Amino acid sequence: MKLYGVTDTQLRDCLNEANKRYKGNLTFNYVESHRSYVQFTMRVKDSHLLGARLGQSGRHITAACWHAHRDLMRVIFDRFPEAKLVSAQARYDGVEGFAREFEATGYKNIGSMMYPVYYMEACECTR
Repeated sequence: MKLYGVTDTQLRDCLNEANKRYKGNLTFNYVESHRSYVQFTMRVKDSHLLGARLGQSGRHITAACWHAHRDLMRVIFDRFPEAKLVSAQARYDGVEGFAREFEATGYKNIGSMMYPVYYMEACECTR
């Protein structure tokens, strides 16, 4: 993801805040500062704890789930309402763009046509 209008230190502070719900299980794969943006990806430390995504077969993987991404983005946009974030799923122009666009990303099929799995259901957050 590319995040504009937030420094890497501010991003790490946002993760610490979001991590309260996930008991410290969220972490970054990497965070790279560039001149006008911060690029990062997020994952979990333990694939069997809250915030981990399930693969298409139901196997626990270290990718962060839809809810964990949502919660981090909520903190970012609460603190920095003018920030812009570009992910593989969508582009969020400020807090209004996030509010308008994010929920639809949960309905993306990450399974197959025969066995659909929606991004927002590929975890154990709601079970």
